[in-house]
Amino acid sequence: MKKKDDSDKILAEFTSRPRFYSVFLVTSVEKTVEFYCDILGCRLIHQAATEVEIDFFGNHVCGQLAKEFSSSEYLEYRRSSNYSSFGLVMSSADWHRAVDHMNYIGVKFFLEPTVKTDSEGKEHALFLLEDPSGNILEFKSGAR
Repeated sequence: MKKKDDSDKILAEFTSRPRFYSVFLVTSVEKTVEFYCDILGCRLIHQAATEVEIDFFGNHVCGQLAKEFSSSEYLEYRRSSNYSSFGLVMSSADWHRAVDHMNYIGVKFFLEPTVKTDSEGKEHALFLLEDPSGNILEFKSGAR
């Protein structure tokens, strides 16, 4: 296993900072665009009948229309499984601003914002959102 200090050397080999890319299943391209772009404020990169590409706060995510599930079957599958998630690790100040913004625009939390303090006095904060297709988005601060 590489030491944490080695990661700077690895990144130095790239000519530009790499961005995260993820593909996730959606039950509706239109509802996905509405949630990520209109509600969360992300930028639409590309939209087609069966997929949507979004700039998710500087990272590239792609929602692909789920073919093997009906909408209700997919949501039930997502809720009953150990969910996977993607999201952002933020500064504490940005996390608190995000919580205030979500409350202001009336977004329903999948997991209400929680703030815990560890034994060293460091704050760890988390909230989860669920997109219209049942995908879980994780927003946290104080991550290790």
